[in-house]
Amino acid sequence: MPCIIFQLVAQLEYAEYQRAVWQILNKVTREQVPERQIWRQIQFLSVIGPAALPPELLDRVSSAVAALQLSATADGVMFTFLG
Repeated sequence: MPCIIFQLVAQLEYAEYQRAVWQILNKVTREQVPERQIWRQIQFLSVIGPAALPPELLDRVSSAVAALQLSATADGVMFTFLG
């Protein structure tokens, strides 16, 4: 069980990091980045993913996933959330 709690905390911290990166990169304009390859990387990194959820909802979703992992592990079924 402690391992799942650490995973949940890590997921939430990473989502917070993704949101911060997204906020910064969405302020960058094409005119500020003359190199095409770097601009493509910025566009790629500006996709927010699960961190798009409000923090409260992300916490609820992550808790539900952790509960599913606990339940599945207790039943002898391995369930892994790859998100």
